[in-house]
Amino acid sequence: MIKKKATIFNQTARPSSMLAKMIHEVMFGDGKDPKFEGEIPTLHNTIIRKSLCKTSKGMVNETFTSAEYLTPPYDEDQILIAARENIWFHKATKVKVEDAFRLGFTLNPKDEMDEALKVEQRKKIQVDLSNVNSNRESLEDVICRCGEDFSIFGRAAIEVPRVDGKMSDPLEIRHLAVYRLQPHSKCFNSGDDAIPLFKYVVPGRDPKYFKLFGAEGDYNAKTGLKANDNTEEEDIANEIIYITNYHPKMSPYFGISIVVPLWSAVVGFAESRLYQLYYFLKQGTVKSVSLISGPLTPEQQNYVKDWMEAETVGESNISLVINSPEPDSKLDYKPMQDSPTEASFLKFGEMTREEILAGTGVPPERIGLPSKGALGGNLMEGMAKVYIQTVITPLQRPFEEVINKLLFTEGGIESAIGWEIEFNTLDVVDKQLVLQTAIEGLRAKGITIGEFVKQLGLETEFETEEDANERLIGTGYQPANAAPVNIGTGQVLSQVEDTMAKIQKLVNKK
Repeated sequence: MIKKKATIFNQTARPSSMLAKMIHEVMFGDGKDPKFEGEIPTLHNTIIRKSLCKTSKGMVNETFTSAEYLTPPYDEDQILIAARENIWFHKATKVKVEDAFRLGFTLNPKDEMDEALKVEQRKKIQVDLSNVNSNRESLEDVICRCGEDFSIFGRAAIEVPRVDGKMSDPLEIRHLAVYRLQPHSKCFNSGDDAIPLFKYVVPGRDPKYFKLFGAEGDYNAKTGLKANDNTEEEDIANEIIYITNYHPKMSPYFGISIVVPLWSAVVGFAESRLYQLYYFLKQGTVKSVSLISGPLTPEQQNYVKDWMEAETVGESNISLVINSPEPDSKLDYKPMQDSPTEASFLKFGEMTREEILAGTGVPPERIGLPSKGALGGNLMEGMAKVYIQTVITPLQRPFEEVINKLLFTEGGIESAIGWEIEFNTLDVVDKQLVLQTAIEGLRAKGITIGEFVKQLGLETEFETEEDANERLIGTGYQPANAAPVNIGTGQVLSQVEDTMAKIQKLVNKK
């Protein structure tokens, strides 16, 4: 008798294939860590320390404050793994940062200046901001990387080398991986009690020290001690701008990671993915078992087994008939599952995806998923407006303030002193449609030239109020109050060219 045994899924079982083993190690650990005390090691009790999972009065580990250089109250290496391994979290974070910092920016002077000088200086600043370090990264590149850290860990760091309180020449503004950065316990103290230092730790290398931006005195980048006359210039610690989404009940040193409130969805996604890996590698519960019995010789048993593996498994031959070698032989088919499991995989995946998108605030259509809503509604535009107001703008503001108050002032980027930056945002209005509508209104004498310019979102000053309130008639685009002329004459053509040139100049002026 031949019996095909089912392999029952066991979460604690070690996977046999190399791929499954690697994923198991990343997601679940090696199962040998004594701190788990017999628990199955899962992502949620490695992301957040076990004690934090059981407390209800904030996410702070009280013991970390006794150290000279502070460590965050959760394992940021594991948080980074979670952010990279979860496709929805990774995609939502990328899209959010791109929407906030990759759509360009507007530069405006703080004080009034001549128009020609304004244009010239704006071009100079744009050139400087397009290359802010020796890797030829733009300011947008640096801010985007910092924005990802801020969105994942709740904090970010920008390296800003300065000499004698002035920006280095050439510029060397860089992003620092914030999860490797530890602030000193007295970093933000005031007066003589302050030690404004950060320790940057890379496994296998000596730590490197940085000074808080704008803090007095110099420090040795190798030792973290105050610099003296024997300290080489290249060993002076660079400054960093440190940004956090402060949480008063948590810590003035660390922001709170978005993975913390989303840990159940992240863990659920990771564990369901491993289960699916077992399942589809036939290491989970099988769908059915076939039992063949009867007085069969070993050769006959192999014949039946080979036929079933070659002809029925994965083939559309379920209606074919095999001649039984023995009249007393018997085949029993026993299903092991009452309902399809794939549907539950899909449903659970949708649940975790929706929870992650809700936590990050990113609308589904921004990552390529169709929106669900009533027909005829303006769902996408409404969601986009809420997305901009509640997610994108709050993400842009801290970085705009840092740039305007620290990088665009004395001791910052010299060419940008006296200017302000404002990052552009998503355009929820169809500008082409607005332009076409405004042009048709102008042609039909429905709006004035001033109203036309206003509808396009442009700001300009007219010499007189009459110029702003002037209306054009459709034939030849001549002013409505102009004396009638013969169509097709040189005078009409001259008026058309002159008027359209004025409109084009207004449209292009900003």
